[in-house]
Order: sequence, then structure tokens, then C-alpha cells
Amino acid sequence: MAISVTNNDGPIDLPPPVDSAQLPPSNDDDIELVIATFSEHMQTSRLNGNEWRGPLTIEQYLKREKHLLAQDLTKDGKEVAWLLTSSRLPLDQDGNRSILASCETIPMQAYCAQNGKLKEVLIHGIGSVFTRSEHRGKSYASRMMTELGKKLETFQQHNGDRSPFSVLYSDIGQKFYSRFGWQAFASTHIHLAAMTDGDYQHFSKDLPAVTDLMADDLSSIPATDYLKDDLISVSRSNPARLSSLWRLICPISGGTMHERTLSQRPWADLCPK
Repeated sequence: MAISVTNNDGPIDLPPPVDSAQLPPSNDDDIELVIATFSEHMQTSRLNGNEWRGPLTIEQYLKREKHLLAQDLTKDGKEVAWLLTSSRLPLDQDGNRSILASCETIPMQAYCAQNGKLKEVLIHGIGSVFTRSEHRGKSYASRMMTELGKKLETFQQHNGDRSPFSVLYSDIGQKFYSRFGWQAFASTHIHLAAMTDGDYQHFSKDLPAVTDLMADDLSSIPATDYLKDDLISVSRSNPARLSSLWRLICPISGGTMHERTLSQRPWADLCPK
């Protein structure tokens, strides 16, 4: 029986796990990676919220997820939820497919450079990789990442272009994602420890007034131009190396940064004009 949580627009059901006798092997031909409907997307949030909501109630967590879907980076279908499912498994009463594993992708503006030549490309960031506890230990996440790597080579690309790379952050170590082509790199994540309330009260009286930094303000910050120039310089000093830079205008999690580069293809294919 599904367990419901009311969240603004109505209840969001916690889908029941697939009966263990019906779970297919991860290499089954009927397993496929598909784009989730909005209803299925909310079900994936309902599932991972049980483990990821932290101090939030599940209602607050789901409200936050809906809010995040309405931002410039994600709205209008930019963020895509993916389901690993099987065509042999039954649909629920609302027509939602069974969820063996799930993840999300967000398109990002990026630059790649080689031999002093810089090109703007579209890549994807990957997040929210999740398998519910009842379905773990069956290699569903492995199958999902294998299929996702293939799909992201051309997904949302224009004019037949192919994506030069995709990125993700891992808080489960370096080995798992490296098995599917996402190699570990040193993270550029910066962690700023929070002040204690006492320290804040002591220092804040001498701090200048501040205003919120909004997305529109970022266009006036020359950081991207500086990094693009640095990228060109690095590529000139090492012509054989494919260097990359991407911009993600939202908070990101810490952990190990992984990048999956399709380096077996020629430069002209990796970074098309």
C-alpha cells in the first residue's frame, strides 16, 4: 500500500517496492532508462527524501524540490529525471512506472580548449543518483550509469553535436563512478566553516553591510572570462590535452568530482563548431 504525503498540489505517494520475486536481473533486456514524468519525478523525490531530507520534514523537503525545479537552471524541462525501469513490471494505479533506480541531469554551459582553441559546448551535470534500500545489491545503479553515459553523448545536443564530457560529484568515494567512465579529479569545492553565534556577534559589528548575491549579478563578475583565458593558456602549454571548464550557478555538494570525457574521438568531434 502506498504511503501519502500532502504537498501543496495534493498527496505524493511513496511507491511500494517491487516484490522481490518480480525484480529482474540488472542485465535483463527489458530494463531501460527512461525520462520520468513529473509525477514519477516527484515519486523519486519522495523516495530519496526519506534518506536525504536531513532536518526537514518530508513535506518541507518535497516543497524545496519543487521550488528548485522552478529556477533558471532547471525550469522549462532543463532538469530531467531518469528512471531505470522494466517494461515487464506493472504500472501503478496512476500509470507510473516501477522505479528500480533514479537520477537527475542538468544541462550546463561549458568550454573546452585544445591547442589554444576555445569552444563553447553543452554538457550535463548528474545528481540525485539513488536506489531504494529494498532494491540495492542488484547492480541497478550500475546498469543505470552505464545507460546514462551512452544517452548523454547526444541528449539535448543541437545539430547532431555530441557532448565532450559530463560531470558529477560523489560522496561515496572514487571507485564506483570510475567503473563507468567518470574519472576522479581534484575537487574545486570550497568549504567555509560556519561561525559560532558568539563569533558572529563579535565580528559582525565591524563588517560592512551586505546585500544578497543574485543570479543576475553574476554576469558582472569577470571570473568566467579569467578562467577562459587561463583555459586557453593551459591548452597552449599542453596541446595534446583537452582542458575543460563549466559553469554551474547554484550550490553544489562537496565530495569527489568526476568527469567523463569522450576522449577517444577526434577534437573536431569533441568540440564541434
